[in-house]
Amino acid sequence: AHINITNQNKNSELVFRSAPIIKTQNDEWVAPFIDKTIPNVYLPIRGGKNKAEGYNFIHKKYLDNEYAKKLFTQLELKTPDEFDYIRNIVLGKYEGEEFEIDDNILISDFEVLLNFYQKVLNTNREDEFIQLLKDKLYLVGTDHILYRPNELILETKMLKEYFAGDRESIFFDLYFYRKQIH
Repeated sequence: AHINITNQNKNSELVFRSAPIIKTQNDEWVAPFIDKTIPNVYLPIRGGKNKAEGYNFIHKKYLDNEYAKKLFTQLELKTPDEFDYIRNIVLGKYEGEEFEIDDNILISDFEVLLNFYQKVLNTNREDEFIQLLKDKLYLVGTDHILYRPNELILETKMLKEYFAGDRESIFFDLYFYRKQIH
C-alpha cells in the first residue's frame, strides 16, 4: 500500500483520521484523532515514560514499520506537548458529570493553567486555550461547589450590590484562588 498526500489541507479531511486504525501500547485500536485537530494517539516520547496515564501511545511494533511511520507522519501525529498535557491530564480530571477533586489539586491545576495562559497570551494558541477552558474547566464558586466558568459571576462591588439577596447567582470564589493570582 502506498499513500501519497501532497496537499497538507487534505490531511485533516482524510476519512481514516477518525477510524480506529492505530494500535496503542495498551493493545487497543483507536482513531488517530478525536476530531479534526485533537490527537487521540501520540508518537512516543524519546527517552520518556510512554505508559503515561491519560495518553495513548502508538504500539512499538508499528513504529518499526517504514510504511506505518510514513502514515503517522502524513497524519501529522506528534509527541505530546504542554497543551496536550493540559487537555489530557489536567483537564481530564474534570470530565463527566460527577467527580471529586481535592482543594490542593484544584489549586495546583489552576496554577498550571495560569502559567500556561501566560505563555500563550497574545499568541495564535490563546483563543484555542480559552475555548478549551470554557469547555472543560470547572471553577470553585463562593458556595464551594464546582461550576463551569460561564455559570459564575466575577465579584465586583457593583455586581455584589446588584445581586444582593439573589440566592440563584453564584460568584467566582476569588479568595480560594488568591494565592495563585499574585
